[in-house]
Amino acid sequence: MHNSDAAQTEPSSNRASWLVYFEERIEEESDELLSEAPYYEIVRDLLLAPDDDDKSVGEAIAKFYDLYAAQVRNKKKAPPEYGAGHTLNSISIVAFEAVVKVWYASPEHQRLAAFLIGIKKGAVDEFNEENLRFVYVGWGLEAAAQEQWNAGYVDTWTAKNSDEPENVWAGAWLSASALIAKLFQGGCLENDGHHWITKDLERTFEVSTKGDIKTDPGRQAQVLSAANYILLAGEAL
Repeated sequence: MHNSDAAQTEPSSNRASWLVYFEERIEEESDELLSEAPYYEIVRDLLLAPDDDDKSVGEAIAKFYDLYAAQVRNKKKAPPEYGAGHTLNSISIVAFEAVVKVWYASPEHQRLAAFLIGIKKGAVDEFNEENLRFVYVGWGLEAAAQEQWNAGYVDTWTAKNSDEPENVWAGAWLSASALIAKLFQGGCLENDGHHWITKDLERTFEVSTKGDIKTDPGRQAQVLSAANYILLAGEAL
């Protein structure tokens, strides 16, 4: 089972479909008053980095911190969060938009996880108007993860009700749930991550158990995502 978007390209340009989507979003956002384009540009550049580029994640985190500092400096964000939660939410939403379009075992997926985890690890404890360092406000990431978790869950009924090919919805869920697992293992999603993962494990093995694992793509994706939870976040669980 494979997410076609991970390898899918546009015939006319030989570009990955996620890149086409991101460039369209950047163009759409460029004329907006409160443009989200800078967030898409940060994630785009991160995903375009060569697989052996060990500096790409750190550079993306630095760009995000610089963007936040510029926003506070130019727009005078108010306490107590000084806009940190909303800024984190914006970049997290974009990251989840990207992650459902790449394969969960790919280097791109791992970079997205490392990027979001690194934002938290590099944050400071208190806001200081002198240096405008980023303070981690966890709801920003949690809200983006919850939105994807609520929207993306699959089981045996998904194939019967979805208009999309199975490799699209199954691949998207595997990639999104794997990111949730990696973030939880990495010390993020501490408020609700445990609940989401245990809920999915419960649904997989106790509640939503219909469907032949040998032939049903929804059931296959459901079980595989549960296995990924155990493999990727078992230590934290």
